Amino acid sequence: MKKNIIILISIGLILLSCGGAPKSENNSKSENKEDFTAYDKNYWMGTYFATESCNDCVRIEKRLTLKNDYFFDLRVEYIGSDKPNIERYEGIFNIDKETQTIILYQQIGEDYEKTIYKMKKNGLIAEESEIEYRKLFGTGLTGTTWYLRTIKGKQVNQYRIHRLKFAYIEFDTDGNVFGQTRCNNFNGRFDITNEQEMVVSNLATNKMLCPENELEKEYLDVLATPFKYYVVNDTLFFKDKEDQILAKFTIY
Repeated sequence: MKKNIIILISIGLILLSCGGAPKSENNSKSENKEDFTAYDKNYWMGTYFATESCNDCVRIEKRLTLKNDYFFDLRVEYIGSDKPNIERYEGIFNIDKETQTIILYQQIGEDYEKTIYKMKKNGLIAEESEIEYRKLFGTGLTGTTWYLRTIKGKQVNQYRIHRLKFAYIEFDTDGNVFGQTRCNNFNGRFDITNEQEMVVSNLATNKMLCPENELEKEYLDVLATPFKYYVVNDTLFFKDKEDQILAKFTIY
């Protein structure tokens, strides 16, 4: 495994030295290409979602995550299949703004399989299959512990007193969400709509009595209703349809 990682990193360095990193914003573009000059490499980092039809299952769901270190992770789930229904693939990728493509390299034995995705606003298109991948969220949302600072305009006490816990939330690229109120743990699933709206489902908590019951109820009520989210530097906001702040989180 370590040998494979070293090989992948070596290939990544070669790609970057040969222009694999995002090209200069001044690259010439043909008239029929969409203008991506407003987007730097960070625009493309994140998690994308696509569905495919399936002969012996209900559907195939794919989650492609492009990481900041130019490694990718592809999760393929066969919904409604009797067989083991989740496959995972990983490798490295290259962003080419001149051709407006993202190229994935996955190791197959001693060789590397190349897959090309065409850039489109808020998504990608697999070149061979023409399947569209919608961008769900950027890397700023996931892999971070977000500590709750305000809920519906009220400050949240973060001191650990008695048996009270920190209130936080975390998201992963597979669509899982988990965290703590001041008293109880919770977990569930989250989805992002085209309108940047987050929907949390299958929310479950343990039932320990909580001396900050009002805070816990408001926190869980916010999660139970669709809301819009925004990541601004080190701050995560949940907002309602009127753009009023429901909750604010920071990374420390």
